[in-house]
Amino acid sequence: MQTDADHPMLIVVLIVNLLLALLCWWAIWQVWRLRQQLAKFTEQLIWAETQASQLRLPSLALQQRLQQLQSQYQQTCLRLQQARQLLGLLGLGQQIWKQAQNPTQNPTQNSTGHLSRNQRRGRA
Repeated sequence: MQTDADHPMLIVVLIVNLLLALLCWWAIWQVWRLRQQLAKFTEQLIWAETQASQLRLPSLALQQRLQQLQSQYQQTCLRLQQARQLLGLLGLGQQIWKQAQNPTQNPTQNSTGHLSRNQRRGRA
């Protein structure tokens, strides 16, 4: 009877998969938070621009608030871009990991790496 201690590679793979899953959930949560912030800033920008367009000479405080919101919007867009890049890297890492775990086999060989009986006899 074999125990889990007999398969240390299985334990390593399970731990790595768990860590990757947690990392993906964290990245998704960050993107969700960024999306909320972006929506909030967009709403505030629309309000500020509407207020500014209704005034002939916008007040200095309103102009400053508008500049502040535009700056926050740009920072949030940058964070969103960084989050997308992180998710892209995670996806690439996952693909590389899958390829490393499942190397393609030669189609003329069976799972043990040997030719089948028919292939050895030239019937394949």
